[in-house]
Amino acid sequence: MTRSRRRVRVGALVVYAADAAFVEAADVDIRQPSRIGLIVGRAVGRSVVRHQVARRLRAQLFLRLGALNSATDLVIRALPGAGRMSSAALGRALDEALRRLGANRAAASGRPALGTV
Repeated sequence: MTRSRRRVRVGALVVYAADAAFVEAADVDIRQPSRIGLIVGRAVGRSVVRHQVARRLRAQLFLRLGALNSATDLVIRALPGAGRMSSAALGRALDEALRRLGANRAAASGRPALGTV
């Protein structure tokens, strides 16, 4: 199976995506769920700030799970400025990154993602 890997930076987030570019039936089930990982390093802030950023990102990701393409693996890395961003700002940055990566079905169809009011 060949995988396509991409990276995009929006504000204080870097989103890495890997998806199955050429799916062979024997290699992967195309209905497999997306996998998501978070990286919030020490440069973001002290422990309380890092955990707050991780909680905010998880909440924003939860709203967008249904819109993600299946068999897409995402890693979201928070950069130092993420500690000063509101949950809504993190959501907007995440939406923009997913739109640029083409990792969500809403971006492909031109519809807004869930939770972007």
